[in-house]
Amino acid sequence: LVLVEKPTEIDWSKCLIVGNIRMGFGHYRISMAIASAAHHLGYTPLWLDLHSYQHSTGGKIIKHLNSLYSLGSRLSQKYSLFNKFYWEPLNSKGFKKLSYNAMDMKVSELMIPLFKHIPKSVPVLATHVWPAQAAVLSKMENVINVIPDNWALGLHLAEGSIHTVQTPSAFIRYKTLKDMDKNKILNPIPEDQIAYT
Repeated sequence: LVLVEKPTEIDWSKCLIVGNIRMGFGHYRISMAIASAAHHLGYTPLWLDLHSYQHSTGGKIIKHLNSLYSLGSRLSQKYSLFNKFYWEPLNSKGFKKLSYNAMDMKVSELMIPLFKHIPKSVPVLATHVWPAQAAVLSKMENVINVIPDNWALGLHLAEGSIHTVQTPSAFIRYKTLKDMDKNKILNPIPEDQIAYT
């Protein structure tokens, strides 16, 4: 990974951004694997950890939401009733709703300034939806939304990015947005915005 003091020192022609939030080891590990593969292929992976910009509004929001998620996770391990009646329904049904995704899109608007000095043509591979959404909202032209979960959730959508999924069942569920707005039949994700990888 390359650390630079000023964006003007970067040769952007072989760069790609690895967007992450360092919230949960799985997302971090996926980011490291992508950066490693990109480096092996001759690219210069630039680490954009939105959580590390704690002086920014976006960084403060991520820090706060991370602390809430961490608290909920710890409580779910200690209290079976909390897990049964709140935590498990939130993670399996609440995060599935498109309305939840709409709230995240509004929050991601506050992360736009973190992309200010990056040329719009540089590819962004995001291992969490927030950097994917913020990149799309920042008018970045090549955004890949790396979806790590096989349970299809509205939470993971970043309209305008290419959504990559890793199983046939996840592909079908994301393609059709099945059950993301109760029993409504929704418009499918366009062919050029989803890929089974």
